[in-house]
Amino acid sequence: MNVDCPTCKVLWDEFSEATRAHVTILGKSQVAQIEQNSAVLTQLEPLKRAAAERGGKARLAFKDHEASHQNGKAMGQSA
Repeated sequence: MNVDCPTCKVLWDEFSEATRAHVTILGKSQVAQIEQNSAVLTQLEPLKRAAAERGGKARLAFKDHEASHQNGKAMGQSA
C-alpha cells in the first residue's frame, strides 16, 4: 500500500469496512446456528452473501490499484 496515495487509503478503508461487516454477520450467523434459530439464519443468508461479495470486490479493487503502483515502479526502474 502506498501511504501517500489517497486512492489506496480510500480503497483500503472500503476493504476494511467490508471485512468488518462480513465478520459481524458471520458472528450473528454462528450465534443463530448455536441457538438453532432458523428464522434468523434465513434472514442472514442474503446479507452474508452480499457482504462476501462486497468484500471480494473491495479486495480486488485494492489489489488492482496497488498493482498500478508496482507497474509504475517497474517502468521507472527500466527507464
